[in-house]
Amino acid sequence: MASTITYDQFEVYAKGFVALSDKVGDSWELRTTNSVPAVVYLVKTVTQVVETSDSKQRCSEYDSLVEEDLVEESDDATVQQDILQCHSSVRLEYHVVYSVSYEVPTLYLNASYTSGKSLAMNDIWKLIPSFYGPPTSAKWEILSQQDHPILNRPFYYIHPCHTATALSAVLSQPKDIPVIGATPESTNYILTWLSMFGPLVGLNLSLKYCNTIHSTAISK
Repeated sequence: MASTITYDQFEVYAKGFVALSDKVGDSWELRTTNSVPAVVYLVKTVTQVVETSDSKQRCSEYDSLVEEDLVEESDDATVQQDILQCHSSVRLEYHVVYSVSYEVPTLYLNASYTSGKSLAMNDIWKLIPSFYGPPTSAKWEILSQQDHPILNRPFYYIHPCHTATALSAVLSQPKDIPVIGATPESTNYILTWLSMFGPLVGLNLSLKYCNTIHSTAISK
């Protein structure tokens, strides 16, 4: 399988991936633009409870109240309150869009509080796991911000300049892929790509994907 793909192949891969997502109970959806010609892209929205700059300030204020015995610490309800004070509910919207320039999928991210307020840049960096290295100037090589190519509003995105090189190290030798419909190969491409780049922005795929593909292969 080639590490770069055409848009027509991307569309096949995207449809195959959504079909697999439905099987495992994930929430990916395929969207189509109203443009001519129409363009497809993938979308997934999740809500997570994370520590942010806002919640860190609330947590500090709450701890001060606890230390002054203005809040009881003894029951389960208080423990839950501690968690709510020290964390924020955050809406993460992931988009997978085809890059015409690099001929690979590109992962876009929009992150906001449930109130609609955008996350601060420092909180965006917290989505990147620590084992990828400490925040330095090199982090801009991982995540940047630009207008979404379809929606035309600011999104963070993982720059696709190194995608093909990274994929070539794990994919099999290039071969022609007929654009006739969703195939196991098409879902595997998306799975491989997302499993490599998704964790960079807090997006991890369920093992159910691999289990489903494995079960399908055995049954054939």
